[in-house]
Amino acid sequence: MEITGYLLWNIFLTLVVAPVLYSIRQNTAEIKRLDILLNKTREEMAKEYVTKQDVLVFEAIKDG
Repeated sequence: MEITGYLLWNIFLTLVVAPVLYSIRQNTAEIKRLDILLNKTREEMAKEYVTKQDVLVFEAIKDG
């Protein structure tokens, strides 16, 4: 079997470029997933914050 330029190019594309493109695609999907989780975390954390109204109620109870 003679090794030609076309065969070498196909081997290069198969063994080098294809895994690189696959890993880029996987990293993009993971970044999207992490972005969604981060947004959910931000929404959940906002529920735990004390509002100004809560502070006024606590001060009224403390002074009370």
